[in-house]
Amino acid sequence: MVIYLDIDGVIIPWGQSHPSEVAVEALNALVESLEAPIIVSSAWRKTRSLSELQELLRQWGVRGAVVGKTPQLSTNKAWVKGWPFVPAAIRAHEIQQDMASSRIAPHQVVVIDDLKLTPYFENQVHVIETDSLIGLTYEN
Repeated sequence: MVIYLDIDGVIIPWGQSHPSEVAVEALNALVESLEAPIIVSSAWRKTRSLSELQELLRQWGVRGAVVGKTPQLSTNKAWVKGWPFVPAAIRAHEIQQDMASSRIAPHQVVVIDDLKLTPYFENQVHVIETDSLIGLTYEN
């Protein structure tokens, strides 16, 4: 298993400046139960190196191994599958590109994001959609 993780709206609720303790606890529980590494799919990956993301998540109390970050694709790449030019389509395409290049099978994937990504994966991966104002909870 592998977890593709967004940060804003998942770990840090919108309007907040630091991570939600509940979100970190819920993520840790999921990581431990699945024994899954984390790949960062958040926009944070665009301005931070992998080592910076690893350190930041560790400081926040995330116990999972952060092993990668998704590629940043040109915005016109979202049209490859005829998807509209919207952030959810771009994020989903970036995750799918990473899955393909890393040879990760869809049934081995959990995506956690506050964007509505489910339609782009056609039930091939498990998508946990969070409320961006609350972040990840045990109920998600």
